[in-house]
Amino acid sequence: MKNLTEANIEWIIAHSIKWKHSRSGGHWGQNVNKRETKAEGYFSVDSCKQLDEEQKLWLHDAYHNHISKKWVIRLTCQEQRNYHQNLSILKKHYKILLENLGKELVFDHLHHRRKRKHH
Repeated sequence: MKNLTEANIEWIIAHSIKWKHSRSGGHWGQNVNKRETKAEGYFSVDSCKQLDEEQKLWLHDAYHNHISKKWVIRLTCQEQRNYHQNLSILKKHYKILLENLGKELVFDHLHHRRKRKHH
């Protein structure tokens, strides 16, 4: 399986992923219900022309629990109080996923869970 070039990865992030924002849930005070800070990315693997069939099948097989029936990998981030910071984090996660295409499963890097305070 061929590796993607840096230019291909940047093109995919810029053109093949649909970005969306929504209101976050959590313990950030009153602004959490007023501002749209949650970033979401929808990567349609099947329609991405930068990936060959072998790469698409690898993504589908490797992430079968995280990919929809329409071959869309959806990631979300609501770590920060700012949509643009969350979007930047998501772009880094997609970049990690694409850089490691065919090498290893990297989904553990893509799950950032907020630490809960134990009282």
